[in-house]
Amino acid sequence: MRSGALASPILLILALAGCSTAAGSGQTGATSDCSITATAAQCAERIQALDAELRRLIGAAACDSGADCGTVPLGVKPCGGPARYVAYSRRDLNAPTFRAVVTDLNRLYRRRADAEARAGMVSDCSVVTDPGTACRAGRCVLGQ
Repeated sequence: MRSGALASPILLILALAGCSTAAGSGQTGATSDCSITATAAQCAERIQALDAELRRLIGAAACDSGADCGTVPLGVKPCGGPARYVAYSRRDLNAPTFRAVVTDLNRLYRRRADAEARAGMVSDCSVVTDPGTACRAGRCVLGQ
């Protein structure tokens, strides 16, 4: 009986560990966060939702000059570093919300990459460098 009494709190803790809310994203309740208990579809759905929120926050990325523009690294590569960069405008950006969504998104990308590695999936170790930005036609774009 003693081991059964101990197992219940442990199972509850393990069940709750798979549930989380995304800080700063406006999500509440138990949502998939690409934890070990989340399915690949749940993880992909959550990443897609946060990516859409990021695109909404970036909007048109309007600029008057290159000083208005910046890049943010997104995703993870198996050997380190980001998978890609996104251009944004500092001009009308809600910076705290933007940073929270980027942080949540990169956390989910890392968890997904860890799960893929555990499943034996491999990828290249190419290095993605920050391309910088430029203000072209009044819009921040990735530069080359």
